[in-house]
Amino acid sequence: MVTIEKVNQRSHALHDLEMRFRDMAAHAHDFLISGTSDEARRFRDERRRIREMLERSSLPRQDVFEATSALERMSATAERMFSLPFATGNMEGPILAEELDGVLRQLVNAMSARHHRMDEEVRQAMHAATALHLDMRGDLAIALVTLLVLLITLGLYLYRRVIHPLIVLRSRVSRIGAGDFSPDCPDFGENEIGALARALNRMGDALKERDSELAEAKSLAAHHEKMQALGLMAANIAHEIGNPLSAAKVSLDLCRARLDRGSRDDIRRYLNDAWDELHRTEKVIGHILDFTRRAPSAQEAVDVDSVIESAIALARMA
Repeated sequence: MVTIEKVNQRSHALHDLEMRFRDMAAHAHDFLISGTSDEARRFRDERRRIREMLERSSLPRQDVFEATSALERMSATAERMFSLPFATGNMEGPILAEELDGVLRQLVNAMSARHHRMDEEVRQAMHAATALHLDMRGDLAIALVTLLVLLITLGLYLYRRVIHPLIVLRSRVSRIGAGDFSPDCPDFGENEIGALARALNRMGDALKERDSELAEAKSLAAHHEKMQALGLMAANIAHEIGNPLSAAKVSLDLCRARLDRGSRDDIRRYLNDAWDELHRTEKVIGHILDFTRRAPSAQEAVDVDSVIESAIALARMA
């Protein structure tokens, strides 16, 4: 029983150490999202606590050496992350985060292997206790069943509270990287993963608003370019409109002169000429209005033939 108690103590110490490493890595990931110096400070505070734990730890020297080595490697990678300029499109940050996660996975795998060995030691101690105390078989069976139930419960708890939320967050980050700025991460509660989900939602809303502002700015810039071009063409447009109006005025004056003299010869021809010139003026004005009208920001189908004809008509004015 003394052996089992010592193994359990070492197991709890390993578990606490593993949780500390996970919390430290989470602060580094949060720094990539928020870019605040508070996350770097929390990372260094957690690193200091881990070093204090390792200094007074009763774990085997091999475990302490592996944990210390992983701590130094993660610290070096994290300090490189903290020195990066914060930007949404920064590609080096995710690469360093993956490197940091790789070190964390190696450490967790080593700790898991140590847990398995501890479990084996517990089983061996239990068998030894069974051989010495045959009358305790029933209690031992109950203890094993309880331990199995606890392990299953712990596994389900870790999957529901840690593994599954991380899978969901990874898929949401992939959607943001593909251009979908509506991650809509679910609420995982008041914990580190929940805070990360809320930060992703805020980042998606900010990116969506920025994308809308850029589209509006592009549309406004295009409209300003059209208006500038129209200003340069104003003199030629005035001349183009003045010519048919003058011709129509001459035709109408001729009609009035003929009517004053009581003659109706060629009046219809003069009226048709005036109508043609006024219709020509109407088409010119229509082209100008179409050109000055601000285009919508959304994409829509365009009649290419009509665009070409309008461009030719405007070019003829110049």
